[in-house]
Amino acid sequence: MKYYILKPAEGFDWIWSDKKELRRFAMDYEGLPIKNDWTNLEIDYVDRGRRDFDVCVATSPLFIFSKKAVKLLYSVLEETGELLNVKSPNDAYVAYHCTNLISDALDLENTQIKWLDKEKGWISRIEKYSFNDEKIKDSLIFRVSSKYSYDTFFSEKIKLLIEKNNLKAFVFEEVY
Repeated sequence: MKYYILKPAEGFDWIWSDKKELRRFAMDYEGLPIKNDWTNLEIDYVDRGRRDFDVCVATSPLFIFSKKAVKLLYSVLEETGELLNVKSPNDAYVAYHCTNLISDALDLENTQIKWLDKEKGWISRIEKYSFNDEKIKDSLIFRVSSKYSYDTFFSEKIKLLIEKNNLKAFVFEEVY
């Protein structure tokens, strides 16, 4: 199965919060649940473009999904992570944080890693992903250890479902 990460869509606005840096907040939890520490934050547009989007990736690994997208993907989102309430424009959005952490999903022998310092385990970036197929099986959405990546991986099944339903601002980059 193919896997993808989400990239920002050009021409669409972003969502942000002036109370909390959402991206950093989600990264601090390294894929572990944040629901117990979550407060119903107020989020708003940044004013960079169109506001008719169904996903905002600017706060990844915390994604902002439209309620339309959540309705379509609800069972998968609930199974692979946590949906977090937000106070959003027109009450139209929900935050999603993937907690389906598969720590040994990466095939480290075949993953191409650009190291800052290999001895200390400091990674600059992953240039090419390779997964242990038996570990990820048919996972629809998952993450790997934050030691390697903060990315959330979406399966081809999810991509096709989103495209079939014409959800806006989903830009998929194939990584595996």
